[in-house]
Amino acid sequence: MLRSTIVGGQDTLDAPITIQPNQDITEAAITFVDRAASLTGRVVDASGRTIPGFTVVLFPTDQSLWMPQARRIKAMTSSADGAFTISGLPAGEYVVSAVEDAEAGEWFDPAFLQRLLPAGVKLVISEGETKTQDVRAGGG
Repeated sequence: MLRSTIVGGQDTLDAPITIQPNQDITEAAITFVDRAASLTGRVVDASGRTIPGFTVVLFPTDQSLWMPQARRIKAMTSSADGAFTISGLPAGEYVVSAVEDAEAGEWFDPAFLQRLLPAGVKLVISEGETKTQDVRAGGG
């Protein structure tokens, strides 16, 4: 899995850069890892019962990374048994939350993520780690 593409000290996988015609790029590095990180868990209600059909949203704590189509923002719907798996994650600090009604792509809207932030569960995912975290429906 591609971990980073650093050009001039900036990871271009997280924020685009502009390279001008004939610009000399002398400091660039591409790094791969052999294992991607993932997050698994279940969406549960206040009594611990699993809930299907909720949208699980995972996003970075660093708000400067809240951009359209950002690789660190992921969403998926919990399965019939309330389970979810989000894979292909770069290491980092994240917030995970589960909501009932999310429109496709809404999770890339900073205002939407800001609403999820207070009730979400904050967690750190290390490189190559498979982390398990249950998420309470409608919050963290």
